[in-house]
Amino acid sequence: SFEVWNKVMHPDDVKMANARIEQALKDHTELSNEYRIILSTGEIRWINAMGKGIYDESGTPVRMSGICIDITERRSTELALIESEKRFRLALRNAPVSVAIQDTNLVFQWAYNQRTIQPEEVRGKKDTDIFSPEDAEHLIELKRACLTSGKEVRKKIWLTMNGKRLFLDLYLEPLRGDNGQITGIGIATVDLTEQKHVEDALRYSEQNLLQAQELLEAVTKGTDVIIAVQDTNFRYIFFNQTYKEEIRRITGKDLTIGTSMIELFADFPEEQRRSINEWSRVLNGENVYQIVTFGEPGENRRVYQVLHTPIRDTSGAIIAAGEVAYNITRQEQVKDALRETKEYLNNLITYAN
Repeated sequence: SFEVWNKVMHPDDVKMANARIEQALKDHTELSNEYRIILSTGEIRWINAMGKGIYDESGTPVRMSGICIDITERRSTELALIESEKRFRLALRNAPVSVAIQDTNLVFQWAYNQRTIQPEEVRGKKDTDIFSPEDAEHLIELKRACLTSGKEVRKKIWLTMNGKRLFLDLYLEPLRGDNGQITGIGIATVDLTEQKHVEDALRYSEQNLLQAQELLEAVTKGTDVIIAVQDTNFRYIFFNQTYKEEIRRITGKDLTIGTSMIELFADFPEEQRRSINEWSRVLNGENVYQIVTFGEPGENRRVYQVLHTPIRDTSGAIIAAGEVAYNITRQEQVKDALRETKEYLNNLITYAN
């Protein structure tokens, strides 16, 4: 009868514990089992119960004799480790991070969160079993250097796994035993493939943009066409050389990328107000077409035919405003001359005999 024993055993463990005791007695095997008991104080403790059946001459079990060892501390540590591992796996589950351990012979002992290959396909294998000869040779060289020097190694490399090309941030750390001797190597990789592709695409776009700007500059150089772009904070993010020279002529200042249009015309209040109003309308979605005059009549007078248009991103949001202007001073001068000639002729005809 297990009646007395059952009184101290945790209710959730009674059925399992009794079943194993009965099975051990039936099979004439030694018992080794872990379960919880409740002390008279109400405290719950974990024990490892080890026992052996005692039988009569006919082989019928009479009783079981054994010992119980308190393993509460060890069990608590194990449970804490299990909980810690759950959190660790949860943290890595959706992260582009893979971790592994290799021994000093570079045989994989453990792996987790491998994106292109299952952990069970990694354990017990070497780099030469998983990667291409070229990739494996490079990895082995890095890992041997880590084991030999006892120092961490970090490097960004391209690797091919299961036919998929990956760009990884590789981190290697030597693992040591209690005596300080290196027992293996810890490996962590962060998958930067998508980020790398984005960076390459941005770099390619930037190169194309620079080429387009150079072409635009070459086409408009020496012409009367001026081009500029401002962001939503009225700061210049692009302009051609002709625009820069015109700004220097008007303000006496050198225009640079990032210059504030508001600060640029600080000494010219009227022009500042007109420019802020004009660019604000464009940044609010208007296309603005104007004839703009700079300077007093005479040699310093400039007349421009100006088109301002909003610049939008792929989602349609306005991110900047562009200006394209053409110097029509000469045409205006011709028109003024023709108007003066017409008025002279009209007067001549009106008052002539």
